[in-house]
Amino acid sequence: MTKVSRFWAEDQAAALLVGTISLFFYLITMPSGLTWAHYGVDGAELITASFTLGVGHPPGYPVYVVLGKLFSYLPVGSIAYRYNLFSAVSMSVAAIFVSQIVYAKQKNSHFFWSVIAGLTFALGELIWQQAIITEVYALFMAFFAMTVWALLTGKGAGWVGFLFGLTFVSHTTAVFLLPLILWQTSRQKWPQLLKGVLFGLIPVLWLPLLALGEKPIAWENPTQLMGWWRLVTAQIYQGNAFNFTHIPIQARLIHWGAIWSNQFTIAGIPLAGYALYKNRHSKEKWSLYWAFVGTAVLYLLFAFFYSTDDAIVFSLPAFLFIALLLIDGVKELGRWATILPLTLILLHFTSVNINQDRFVHQQVNNLLEQVPQNALLETSGEAILFPLWYAKFVEHRRKDILLFDNQLFTYSWYRNSLSIQDETLTLLGEDISQFRMQQSMKRPYCNIVSHPEKERTVQVNCQPQTHDE
Repeated sequence: MTKVSRFWAEDQAAALLVGTISLFFYLITMPSGLTWAHYGVDGAELITASFTLGVGHPPGYPVYVVLGKLFSYLPVGSIAYRYNLFSAVSMSVAAIFVSQIVYAKQKNSHFFWSVIAGLTFALGELIWQQAIITEVYALFMAFFAMTVWALLTGKGAGWVGFLFGLTFVSHTTAVFLLPLILWQTSRQKWPQLLKGVLFGLIPVLWLPLLALGEKPIAWENPTQLMGWWRLVTAQIYQGNAFNFTHIPIQARLIHWGAIWSNQFTIAGIPLAGYALYKNRHSKEKWSLYWAFVGTAVLYLLFAFFYSTDDAIVFSLPAFLFIALLLIDGVKELGRWATILPLTLILLHFTSVNINQDRFVHQQVNNLLEQVPQNALLETSGEAILFPLWYAKFVEHRRKDILLFDNQLFTYSWYRNSLSIQDETLTLLGEDISQFRMQQSMKRPYCNIVSHPEKERTVQVNCQPQTHDE
């Protein structure tokens, strides 16, 4: 066997092993349906948008919508299970590319260290959590890892730009990767890089097409230029960034610090730091590794000062770079480094495992049983609204119910979507009280009176139809 053929055989074998083991642990800890666990509240909305080929919440996620639709055709489990599977496969792909980065950069024991790197990344707590629920972050991390791989293995500025464009479309926090890309790419190749980026951004032009027709979910109405711009720039979320007045800094330092320090065991970050120290005399590695650290810090800071409860997921890319550094720091252990991914399995398996989670399914069933025929059901926030969207538009259950959310009602695009669902609706101005009054004359009116994330129950208060005089 020639050297070249051995290289590719090892390379492919490492990718197969990392992908198989990662996917195995994701599958056995993955729920069979919807879940609110692991910051998964948006999952039902993403499924509904993708399944109906609509437009998800800003910035729209067109690549996720289209690829997710393809996964929805798989003849396994429920629709929700297939989208959970989409995440599992995507994160396994991310782990494969982490392993391939290490494989390409090693001077010896390519196979061993690439497998350890891929599995260490895949089995980190936050990574594992996002791999087993329906969310956009697994696909984002797959494209993110591909971009870093293309950048560090010299695949060409055009390819790097194209993959970066797809990464940015998958999640706008990809912008924090741009300084590393520009630093690693010679200025002579920046025009080629830009062409690749523009080509990778093409999916944002799909958004007006996805919004055409009678779609139950089409955020911001991107068929209009201003609506499209508000969508792709995620204007409704911009106030969350660096919103210091609404961030519990002390509580986050304690809670997040414990999570971050335990991501790759308590020794993970110190080992990454050791990699910096031991390569201090290698100019090439020293500068590259500090570029890794700088990029990781950007993600950690942005996540920390973003004022939403699930903001910690924005720090996921940081752990890709920490995993790459950690592997260089752990080399002194030799073959004993196998203990690292094994320890991660023992450390995280129980806390991550939501295979038996049926809570959302039970709550939705309980709610739908309480709501009378042809009722108007008012929700207040996304936690229960999104599973109801899934039940109505994906599973085609209780199509007689008209859902409306009092928080989204202030947006014209949402009121327009309600009128598409029921052409008889009137008084769809901003006065929600008039809308309630008019609709209660036509149908029974119900509203949800408990908060499912706090009380862990769903209760419905229904009033009989008020007859129109």
